[in-house]
Amino acid sequence: MANPLLVIDGPAVLYRAFFALPDSITDDDGHPVNALLGSVNQTLLCVERYDPRAVRTHLRSVGSVGPKFGPSDRWHARAGGTTSARLPTGAAKLRRASARLIGKAG
Repeated sequence: MANPLLVIDGPAVLYRAFFALPDSITDDDGHPVNALLGSVNQTLLCVERYDPRAVRTHLRSVGSVGPKFGPSDRWHARAGGTTSARLPTGAAKLRRASARLIGKAG
């Protein structure tokens, strides 16, 4: 039997890692990298555990409303707005961090 394909829901893993690790984990410029560190660690754990033949991470593009991140989507939809100023503080921080991450990768 062939090794499994590991498919990662990037936004979900970033969301989980962002709130699971303290934002005191920063890069040299003082930007929080807790979401990046946590998501990479989780991916490496899965690679070690399942020995996949390939790894595919899906990241949604950042549009005018921003990426979709679980519970913040429902809050954002109820608020009726499209600006990060209306999001809860943690979700707004996550949106800015993910935009920087995707901007550097693109």
